[in-house]
Amino acid sequence: MPFRLNIGELEQKPWEDVITILEDPASIAVFSLPPLPSKALWHMPIELVMRLIDMRLGGNGRGENPRRSLSDLERVIVR
Repeated sequence: MPFRLNIGELEQKPWEDVITILEDPASIAVFSLPPLPSKALWHMPIELVMRLIDMRLGGNGRGENPRRSLSDLERVIVR
């Protein structure tokens, strides 16, 4: 599934500040950025994650998406 990503904003914040602004439920991923030694966090709105899962499973990504935590199966799909 080809896509284009434009980075709109980058911020460096302490973890304590980050967890206070994340919505519940939240979809986050931690990844490395070689050659940098530190890790980065990627946050996506849960609505977008649900649409991507729907598309990955053959849907059109346009249906209603419940605002809930991901199931175990959905977590595997988005890895």
